Amino acid sequence: MVLGNKFIVKQEIEALEIFTGFETGNRYSILDERGNKFLYAYEDESNFISKQFLGQHRGLKLHILDNNKNEIFTIERPFYFLNSKAKIKLSDGNLFGSIIQRKWLATKQFDFILPDGRILFSCISKVPHIWTFKVFMNNQEIAQILKKWSGSGKEFFTDTDNFMIDVSNIQDDSTKYAVLITAFIIDLRVFERRS
Repeated sequence: MVLGNKFIVKQEIEALEIFTGFETGNRYSILDERGNKFLYAYEDESNFISKQFLGQHRGLKLHILDNNKNEIFTIERPFYFLNSKAKIKLSDGNLFGSIIQRKWLATKQFDFILPDGRILFSCISKVPHIWTFKVFMNNQEIAQILKKWSGSGKEFFTDTDNFMIDVSNIQDDSTKYAVLITAFIIDLRVFERRS
């Protein structure tokens, strides 16, 4: 599948969370710039208890599927205390890369690491622009991940998030996928409600 230049990641509303206050597994629709859904992602429900008690620090597994329900990536993140680390695997089980959180306070930084240990890119957000993550490769900005306000009702009663991702300056689909996957880690680490 050839990817476009802009994506919208929409976290689906979790009805159980609205009525009970319990955190449920995250689910996302990934849309192209025309609004057509081309990917879907969901979190394993097997960690429901850990989500209630460990919140954003819990270990998790996120599955990314195409429209034919074929899994194309799996994100696995173990429990962490300060800095999160995640491994991304292809459908055949081979390592696609890793995402390591390097900074957390005023500057937030996530590095995408290739299987051979090289840094593909760094994704950085600085105060006061905490909702904008700029993606840098070889000290040049190549993409942006921007959290969009979901509306006061959604933001207050749920932890649904929407992201706009601009990968116009990236030519290869592999790097575009890496940026998209980084947006999930950013959401799960930075914007998920603290229990």
